[in-house]
Amino acid sequence: MNQADLKVRSGVPAYAVVLPPLLLLLLAAAAPADPPAALPEKPAASPVDARKMAEALANRNPLPRLAKSMEGRDPVFPQDFNWSEDARAWLALRSLIEHAEAAWPGMVRHLDDGRYCITVDEALSCEYALNWTVGDACREIIAGALTQGYLRHLRMDKVSYWRLARSDLTRDAKKLQAWCAARSGRPLYELQIEICQAALADVQHGAWPPRVTPERRRDWAAALKADVASLRASRKAYQFQGFGESYHPYSFKEIEAYRKMCGKRKEGDRRPGTGGGGQ
Repeated sequence: MNQADLKVRSGVPAYAVVLPPLLLLLLAAAAPADPPAALPEKPAASPVDARKMAEALANRNPLPRLAKSMEGRDPVFPQDFNWSEDARAWLALRSLIEHAEAAWPGMVRHLDDGRYCITVDEALSCEYALNWTVGDACREIIAGALTQGYLRHLRMDKVSYWRLARSDLTRDAKKLQAWCAARSGRPLYELQIEICQAALADVQHGAWPPRVTPERRRDWAAALKADVASLRASRKAYQFQGFGESYHPYSFKEIEAYRKMCGKRKEGDRRPGTGGGGQ
């Protein structure tokens, strides 16, 4: 996976054109509270207030319920779900990614923020829906920024990739918050160097990733050492580009299409919004 190619996008990825599992979407035929707004290609140009960027992630919509299905887990959006507000939250996420270093202190403060942010379709996990809190979104951006220095070099199976992409440090919000607080005031490139060196030790001396030849480990180690040298020389952090094909937003148009398709299914078939477990 090439992290440099990853950008948040609103459409369904090309490889996911094959019919995904039916979404359990509890949507009435009535129109939403506000006309749904499409997610723009990039945030509108405006002055950046880094102190408020993480706060802008808070979505004023009610939290969608997540219902279990045979294929994974699907969102059940409330009838009054405001898609314009949802698009605003996604734009705030994209803007925060773009200005991650400037907004770093604010993201660290909001790591324990439990307010609803967005619902994402995790395409890499077979259409598994996730509700992200503001804290989840901040943690994912921080993790992506910290590991940006080395992930583009590592070619491995998905399990090994995510082990290095999301280390024990970045999986635990409290641990990550304490780690960042202890390094408050340090530039992002120095934090990327520290994370690169930890990954280098893992690759050189650890048992992880498994099933990797000594030759491949040596290649990875050389790439990581080159990254550390480059970061030290440039004193400039590698820019995190976003989540790419990993996550994308649900859209009103997509959901309406599923609702109509489900409504045409024969009597006795499972209907959207019925059956399945709760969150």
